Amino acid sequence: MWKCNKMETRKKSSLLSCCFIALLLCYFVSSSYAAFEMHPASARLPGRGGWSIADDSLSSLDNCAVTSDKFNWEAGKGNFYGISELNTGFLSLQIPSKTNSMNFIYSTLKFSSVYQESIYSFALARPMTKNLNAGLRLTAYQIDVANFEEGVNPRTMYSDYDFSLLRKGEYFNFGVSFQALSSKSVRLKRVEESNAASICYGIMVKPVKGAVLGLDYEFGQPLKAGLEVEVADALKCAIGVRKNMFTLGFSLRLPGFRLNFSALLHNDMGETYFISVSGN
Repeated sequence: MWKCNKMETRKKSSLLSCCFIALLLCYFVSSSYAAFEMHPASARLPGRGGWSIADDSLSSLDNCAVTSDKFNWEAGKGNFYGISELNTGFLSLQIPSKTNSMNFIYSTLKFSSVYQESIYSFALARPMTKNLNAGLRLTAYQIDVANFEEGVNPRTMYSDYDFSLLRKGEYFNFGVSFQALSSKSVRLKRVEESNAASICYGIMVKPVKGAVLGLDYEFGQPLKAGLEVEVADALKCAIGVRKNMFTLGFSLRLPGFRLNFSALLHNDMGETYFISVSGN
């Protein structure tokens, strides 16, 4: 009887894993925008709610037009919905040069040992005028599925291109991102899917020194908005809303690096957390 109960428990666990993986597959294939939601390039971005498209300091999967005159880096990890086996890790690099900035992002999402998605992103950003930047990004996605079901390719790869424009100003920034351009087809469950191209807009307002607020908008998607305030010389705190959930975050400057933390407070699921260290 004990063996029967153990077998039933294993079957239930396997069934739950399969259902969860199916949801993940549908989630990632259904929208190119989903990748940034699950794969941030910075632990600061989710805590601020939105406006990464108009940010002029942090490279992200939404904005490839960020230039930098110094080398920046960030490495971190996160946990989703309080599920111990659903984790992410990410590394972001900004490499300056005389005329361009190169932005590299690696991120991975892993569920136990049966599902893993990896993102490899390379962007080239260039100042067009004193206040206008342009950037082009190539992003490759790799999905690995193990012990799922017959008919699913255990490894699937696809890629797309993004193009962004970023206008920087003294009191506000404006950005526009053309995402999933020339997206290659994805084959999952022998059904061809493709990422639909989309246009995202962002604005970041700097009303007073030490405070910035802004929003990101994509047609058909919930608005993302947030506020970040420098409450002390070395501490920044953020609050925001994205996809009908509240977000919190802080960034603390320490000798030689910054410590970043953010939390997404879901209504009907466990909380999601991100933590990282960065050089800027």
